[in-house]
Amino acid sequence: MTKEERAIKWFSKVDQNQEIDLKTKMKICDMAAMIMLLIIFLVLAIELSLLVGLGGIDVINAATDFLNSISQGRHTKMARIPVIIAGGLICLPLFILPIGLAIIFRNKLIRSQINKIK
Repeated sequence: MTKEERAIKWFSKVDQNQEIDLKTKMKICDMAAMIMLLIIFLVLAIELSLLVGLGGIDVINAATDFLNSISQGRHTKMARIPVIIAGGLICLPLFILPIGLAIIFRNKLIRSQINKIK
């Protein structure tokens, strides 16, 4: 997706999006993307530190042992597919909150930047 396509897509759900030129929309989207990235990394770091702090390293070791037990003794490409799916499902809860918060803040940030321009 190009910057122009991203600006059009992100501003499609915002009122008064026709009043702002494309260059300004792209600048707002660049700033929103950087803040989204920061939010994702900060929330993910907090989640991982809480996971290790509260559950200890044993939680991560248990997940690793479970994934290793899935493909035990089989070293083919087809044996890796269940490991990839299980690993994705194990990691999915860690990424739901950061991405959800980033999307919520993106919409609020875009609306606040539009109000500043007016």
